[in-house]
Parts: sequence; C-alpha cells; structure tokens
Amino acid sequence: MASEFSPATMSFDALMHSLREAENDPAYRLREINRKLREATLRLKVANSRVQHGLVDLKFELMQFQQRHPGPDSKNPPTE
Repeated sequence: MASEFSPATMSFDALMHSLREAENDPAYRLREINRKLREATLRLKVANSRVQHGLVDLKFELMQFQQRHPGPDSKNPPTE
C-alpha cells in the first residue's frame, strides 16, 4: 500500500515541506553532522597520508644527497 506521502505521489510543495520539517528534526541534524564529520575525517586522513609520503620522499632525497656530498667531518670521499 503506497503512503500518501511517498515521493511518487507527493506534490512538489508537499515534498519541500516535508524536507524542511526533516531538516528541523534533531535526529536528521545529528545524522547530517555525523556525515560531515566523517567526510572531514576522511579528507584529513588523505591529507595526512600525502604528507607522510612526502616526508618519506624527502628523507630518501636527503639520504641520496648526503651520500653524494659528505660533510667536512666525513673521511669518505664523494662517490659519483
């Protein structure tokens, strides 16, 4: 049995009214806040992962540079 408020039979105005009522519902608002927090957390995890990969790349480049250009206190000549 189809509800009188099912999206298929609902007029546009009735649909908009029900959406406005849902937006004022505390449970709806909590779900939306939770969804936004999950999205923000995911974006932060992705950004953190990119930073970590960048640090690994920089450490690798630094090691390569140090091997090619030893400091003045090093007794090993540069290898090229």
